[in-house]
Amino acid sequence: MTAISLKSLFRGSPDPVTQITGLALDSREVIAGDLFIALKGNEYDGHDFVQDAIDRGAVAIACERELHDLSVPVISDRALRAKVGELAARFYGEPALALRIVAVTGTNGKTSVCWYVASLLAALKIPAACHGTIGWGTPPMLASASLTTPDAITLQARLNALRFRGVRWVALEASSHALDQDRLGGVNPEIAVFTNLSRDHLDYHRDMDAYLVAKARLFSMPSVKIAIINADDAASASIRKAVNRHAEIVTVGKGRGADVRYALQDLAEGVELQTETPWGRYSAVLPMIGETGPLNVLNAMTSLASAGIDMHALWDAATTLPPVPGRMQVFDAPVPIIVDYAHTPDALARTMKSLQRRFSDGIVCVFGCGGERDQGKRALMAEVVDRLAVDAWVTDDNPRGEPPCHIRDQVCQSFSRLAPHNVGDRARASKEAYRSARPGQALLIAGKGHEFGIECGGRITPHSDIELARDLSKNWAARAC
Repeated sequence: MTAISLKSLFRGSPDPVTQITGLALDSREVIAGDLFIALKGNEYDGHDFVQDAIDRGAVAIACERELHDLSVPVISDRALRAKVGELAARFYGEPALALRIVAVTGTNGKTSVCWYVASLLAALKIPAACHGTIGWGTPPMLASASLTTPDAITLQARLNALRFRGVRWVALEASSHALDQDRLGGVNPEIAVFTNLSRDHLDYHRDMDAYLVAKARLFSMPSVKIAIINADDAASASIRKAVNRHAEIVTVGKGRGADVRYALQDLAEGVELQTETPWGRYSAVLPMIGETGPLNVLNAMTSLASAGIDMHALWDAATTLPPVPGRMQVFDAPVPIIVDYAHTPDALARTMKSLQRRFSDGIVCVFGCGGERDQGKRALMAEVVDRLAVDAWVTDDNPRGEPPCHIRDQVCQSFSRLAPHNVGDRARASKEAYRSARPGQALLIAGKGHEFGIECGGRITPHSDIELARDLSKNWAARAC
């Protein structure tokens, strides 16, 4: 069992006796020997649950405001929130110092870049892991994760576990929420990657400027030595300005000014990725559909090559990479089925445009919009599908606490060209959409990707777009035999 004195955890604390054997941010999770860290949140104030934490066995309290007359030592610090990551890192013995960490931020592509970083290194026999939306651990077998970037204590505990498993590299998704809330304290990323910026999370951030500021915080971290930036994104100039003055900047883009330039060509067997890089010229055919997958692979390779990994070896490994679960995942059938996590207007548009180039008879799209999130996205998502699809099926996608029919009605009202089908049951919508499509078209099931459930009314109903697509594909194959 890990144990540290309160004096060692909070350097300068006068308490030389109290031993801490665990950290907790939620009083309901406190066990005997824990330090309870009380923070004021958006919904609840941890200070209101201090006594409950003590009753459950907390041996000390850390808090943001003065608390008196408690039966355990109390350390108050108005800047406590920003220090939780460092405290957790200290408790777990600074696991990040034994790891080389790539942190990836951006609206879309974070998961794929992290997956590809870990998978490329694994192909080169270098122990590596990824952490993010689809889970954490060594691909392809990942433990589930409820948040893209968890709270600072959980994150440090996982880094510690990976360190003891022999992992030496970790590719980590850095969400805007986590950056804004200082959850990456004590992580010390060596490489920071910016993929892109488009509308998302405006239910949390004040506006797009605030969203960008949160993303840019990653690049100002003093531990960052290399910044990989998508030069073609409109936000790239702002990200460059945020990079700490000691870091090397490497830009990736199609334009002449990029350090790593690339071009793509659709082929029957995949996409040919052609590049000019500081390490030489390279070209390979990747077994993928669309532009985003190859670009994410290139971002991963650029990150690792910039850190000293041989680019020749990385290119050899790139053609054998395992697919990212739920990211442009293709299932063969008379009407090919594509499962993609695209859940923002920009990601959905990019996905559909990529598919249009390959399937000239059009795309049939199944999609929905989440509840209790940025409602402004609903009309924008509908407009993308209305413009780029030949048929649309509006269904449920994590309604959460909102009435599902209300969300679907809002989405359907934003169509002007197509007459969308309004079908709440996601499996039924996908099956009916598949039956309605004809050869030469493709079916896109968008929005949930890797997820295994639909959250509605406080419950999660099991559902997997991947398993659904696999079943539809298998049933066709069985009938064909």
